[in-house]
Amino acid sequence: SMLAGQIVDMVENFPKYLDSLINWINETFHTELSRVEVQDSVLKSDWLQKYVQNSATGVLDVSATVLGGLFRLLTIFLFAFYFAADGPRFRRALCSVLPPARQAEVLRAWEIAVDKTGGYLYSRGLMALISGVAHFVLFEILDVPYAPALAVWVGLVSQFIPTIGTYLAGALPMLIAFTVNPWYALWVLGFVVVYQQFENYVLQPKLTSKTVDIHPAVAFGSVVAGTALLGAVGALIAIPAVATLQAFLGAYVKRYDVTDDPRVHGHRRYGEAVVARLQKALQHKKENQGTEDS
Repeated sequence: SMLAGQIVDMVENFPKYLDSLINWINETFHTELSRVEVQDSVLKSDWLQKYVQNSATGVLDVSATVLGGLFRLLTIFLFAFYFAADGPRFRRALCSVLPPARQAEVLRAWEIAVDKTGGYLYSRGLMALISGVAHFVLFEILDVPYAPALAVWVGLVSQFIPTIGTYLAGALPMLIAFTVNPWYALWVLGFVVVYQQFENYVLQPKLTSKTVDIHPAVAFGSVVAGTALLGAVGALIAIPAVATLQAFLGAYVKRYDVTDDPRVHGHRRYGEAVVARLQKALQHKKENQGTEDS
């Protein structure tokens, strides 16, 4: 109820935020702008009319794209619901056409995929919570209005919209903070940039390595590779896909014991091995001298 009320108030007061921005521009640059004049100039501008004329032919294409995206999103939610609700029945139907030996393998692969995907979603939800709390503390310190609603916005948008989610999440708090004090907008921008670096290089690799059991470097590299190959969708599915593949390899690839070779364990173990060999050589030399004396 509190969040809903704050969102309604934020939307209703949006013109006031624009007025505050225009007033700051007038005071800083000694202009005489008004919101009505800005709206009229934008609506009556030649570039806007040309843009509308050029884009009028593509309205149907844009509408079809939006409707197609909504349909695909609805399809994903629909299948996700049926897989969750009728998962046991679906597994029984699938296993009924397979021999008993194959049934165990299919069920094992199914559980691995579900576990890794669920762990990834859990990590994104946890990062959304941490991000929301961190930004809520900043908004409270700066006395920015609607701090809880803005914190929820930043946490969800930054985590569940790949690539551009961080920039979309930070734009709205910056505008609201600007109405309080222009310097507060810079503080919000700086905090968003610094926190994003901390999340990308410290928090996200650590959490994903714990929840989906992959190395932080592999988690970071998989996101980069997924973004390069499939864009935003690839960034979203890269980590659970790599974690599932790694789990499959760990389950079906036979492993062997590693030989006790210093080159395998690094320079530190190599130095320990050299010291052990020297000690063994000295001990052997002392034993030989004792034998000769006797």
